[in-house]
Amino acid sequence: MKRRNIVTAVAAVAGGVIAVSRLGTGMFGLLSGVNVAVLIAVAGVGIGKFLDNREDERMGFAVKDERTQLMEGRASSIGFRVGNYVWLALIYYDFVAENFMPWPIFESQEILLFGLLVNLCIYFAALFYHRKRA
Repeated sequence: MKRRNIVTAVAAVAGGVIAVSRLGTGMFGLLSGVNVAVLIAVAGVGIGKFLDNREDERMGFAVKDERTQLMEGRASSIGFRVGNYVWLALIYYDFVAENFMPWPIFESQEILLFGLLVNLCIYFAALFYHRKRA
């Protein structure tokens, strides 16, 4: 494992812990902590991938071949389509809970954080699936 990945993981966990300590252990605080950790991890992996691609490009290798572009395109399409259904489900749940049922009502920040986290998870799961399948 590269040192860069270890530093990214430590920074993500530290960012999540700091967010939870600042915002509390309620639903909003926990979701915020998870989102901060995921965002730091994704940013770290993205920066690392960018640096690796730049180094490969300098050495004369192809950065993305057709197969990689196809897998990422399929994962993006699945993430977008399924993510839209997740957002619709969250909106309908909130509407039904507020008007018709005695279910707990989420605050807008919690809904946004949860929806974004689910969208990220769907995309990465689809990308993982297509990489293993191909």
